[in-house]
Amino acid sequence: MAPPQWIHCNHCYYLFSKKDRKFYQTSCLHVLCRNCTVYTNRGQLCPICQRQGLKFHEIANEMDPKEKALYNPEPFKPIEAASKSIIFQMKQKKHLILQLETTGEKLHKADQMEQQMRAKIVDYQRKFDKCREQRKSLQEAIRQSQSAGLSPESAELLLQSRGSRVRPPTQGQSNSSSGEEFFDSDRQSRRSRGSQRSRDSFLDMRKDSSTSSDSSSSRPRSVDFGSTPSSNVSPSASRISDQLHRMQIKRT
Repeated sequence: MAPPQWIHCNHCYYLFSKKDRKFYQTSCLHVLCRNCTVYTNRGQLCPICQRQGLKFHEIANEMDPKEKALYNPEPFKPIEAASKSIIFQMKQKKHLILQLETTGEKLHKADQMEQQMRAKIVDYQRKFDKCREQRKSLQEAIRQSQSAGLSPESAELLLQSRGSRVRPPTQGQSNSSSGEEFFDSDRQSRRSRGSQRSRDSFLDMRKDSSTSSDSSSSRPRSVDFGSTPSSNVSPSASRISDQLHRMQIKRT
């Protein structure tokens, strides 16, 4: 490659491209041809800037790479390479920043979802505790009904009544309230049993009366005014009166 045309002696302006002289670069970054070195006072003084204590470097291929880079005929190529490197690094950094921003948004959404799930878990836990308290109340009602010797029908009615009214106990409720509810439901079951028995007794009485009327239909009817009402009362009628009397006592 031909040497640059702009290299010349800073004292006599002789061109380096003629290649008939040696050129030197001083430590103060001036260029002198061999003929002009006689003006340096034996290499002690720069004839251009009058600087003392000079050092000379011959301009040739064997010179230091750092000094030789000053004479690069294409100095913009390193700049272009540097600019490409800078653009590449900026793109990579921008890509990483966008990913970090996206990750931050995803983390924020994940935190919100976690809070919602925690709230749902707390709600489901409350519902579970409520169902567990209801199960305990029903089991307690079953045990009490079994210990009280209730019939299966009464126990079923008791469970139905308690199942419709049972609620999870709060902190302010006491054990007496649950006991009162149990005895109230027990009373209702006993009343329902008594009413059922009275209906059965009444039906038995009607059957007895119908059979007696059939048997006495051939006989002439007569009224005995001398007999007392209690002497003519059938056993079934007395049983019904006893049942009604017991129901009245229980209601009072």
